[in-house]
Amino acid sequence: MSYYISSCVAPPKPVCNPCWVKEEGRVRSIALINNSLYETNPNWEDPNVWENGVCANTIYLFPFVNGELTVTEKLSNDYGDVPEGVDSFEFAINGAEPQIQNNLPFWNAVTYARNYIVAYRTQSLLWVASAPAMIFAKAPVANVITEKVDIKLMLKWIQGSNPTPIAVPAGIFNQCVDC
Repeated sequence: MSYYISSCVAPPKPVCNPCWVKEEGRVRSIALINNSLYETNPNWEDPNVWENGVCANTIYLFPFVNGELTVTEKLSNDYGDVPEGVDSFEFAINGAEPQIQNNLPFWNAVTYARNYIVAYRTQSLLWVASAPAMIFAKAPVANVITEKVDIKLMLKWIQGSNPTPIAVPAGIFNQCVDC
């Protein structure tokens, strides 16, 4: 007799808290983390990791952006009587970065790079991806006199599950980090 051994694990017990705190939306900040730093598995809640990474050019931090994150499941044929299964998730941040004159050369340089991990901040949480992103940057100009010209960003990556949110390191994502 043969049988299929599932690789499923028991999920953690859910938390029921009548006093939960609402997390508000918008991708408010982003960072690009070089793979070389990411692979050392630092404590992302430690502000020193971020400051040192920015100063060593292994983290590029953009504390003031505007954007949204979409997540799409990637399906494939499953097995047995199950027609489809989730293989992974595709994440995409579409956003804008306002410092077009100063930062467009940076974004042009990293547009074809595939060695950066994305971190993004919502209201009070930081989310660090686990796979390298494709980076696309454009500077479109609308035919509207009052429309501002921003760097339009798309950051896309695929990973097996949602990033686990952590507390935003104090003093990092709400200001520019000077070295």
